[in-house]
Amino acid sequence: MSISFIKLCGAAMILAASVHLICAHKSGLERTLLAAEDALRFVRFAHDAIRLRSLPVSRILTEYASESPEFDVFYLHAAKTSLAQALDTSTEFDEKTRAILAGFARELGRGLTDAELLLCEDTAARLAAHCRTLEDASRQKSSVFGAAVAFISASLILLLF
Repeated sequence: MSISFIKLCGAAMILAASVHLICAHKSGLERTLLAAEDALRFVRFAHDAIRLRSLPVSRILTEYASESPEFDVFYLHAAKTSLAQALDTSTEFDEKTRAILAGFARELGRGLTDAELLLCEDTAARLAAHCRTLEDASRQKSSVFGAAVAFISASLILLLF
């Protein structure tokens, strides 16, 4: 084996690792955003369930159908225990989403219909704003992270040759 072949293999491994790092980082950011968007869909579903059908919290939790099976598991667990308890043990949501949902969980089911609807609207607005923030942060972090990894990879490859 020649030295140039070994260097070429090393360069290919560096590029493969770089692509993997970028994809893994982007996947984590997308996962955080998906969880926040699912929480927003749940709060909007709760609003409609209270306004149109006057459902109690336990039925809202059991009837909500998430777009992701792992979130369905979270909401079914919340229906069996409580939303607050499910949030305490969940790993699905980032800290800010969890804090918004925790405030929602503390108040949900304790007021009259108008107060419940107002709570849902306020929580939905806060989650929507958080989703926009996450989208912006995701775009910025992805491009910065991708550029940094590309620069480091290119530097390592140049050092090989």
